[in-house]
Amino acid sequence: LLCRLVDRPLRPLFPKGMVNDVQVIITALSTDQEHYLDILAIIGASAALMISDIPFNGPVGAIRMGYADGKLLFNPTTAQMQASQMDLRIAGTADSIIMVEAGANEVPEDLLLQALQEGHQAFQDVIRMQQQMQAEAGKAKREFPLFKVRPEVEQSVLASVGDRAAQALAATTKEQRNQMLKDLH
Repeated sequence: LLCRLVDRPLRPLFPKGMVNDVQVIITALSTDQEHYLDILAIIGASAALMISDIPFNGPVGAIRMGYADGKLLFNPTTAQMQASQMDLRIAGTADSIIMVEAGANEVPEDLLLQALQEGHQAFQDVIRMQQQMQAEAGKAKREFPLFKVRPEVEQSVLASVGDRAAQALAATTKEQRNQMLKDLH
């Protein structure tokens, strides 16, 4: 699950058409068993990509939010999470939230919205720090050939499938969608 949490906010920030494999290896050398490692892993992976020569449209910040005793908790400890009614992990850029992973015991919608807004604001310092790291220690980004579908292939697929794929994806039931997708073959 940790790898998925790291991958989800980072993957969309690679250039469209970049098909090169990118691996980020995260190794925790120690832990106090009281502080979660997932948020640190997301931030560490983003920071590593920011200072590397790999094209990356980051940085990404992240935070875990809890809610207990009528208060939002920012990056709560494992002990604090025992009493929390919400376990919300947020990751995003300076401008927007990219990933939300949540578990909650029926918290009000306005509380969840408040947690998202305050959480996004809370990781802005981490984003600025990564931008400063890139400016001071980052390598120049390497040029990679981007994969592009040849126009004649794209036109051939469009001529063959037309708008039937979009119609199939818009179908209201699973059975309709499956039948329409089967008919595409």
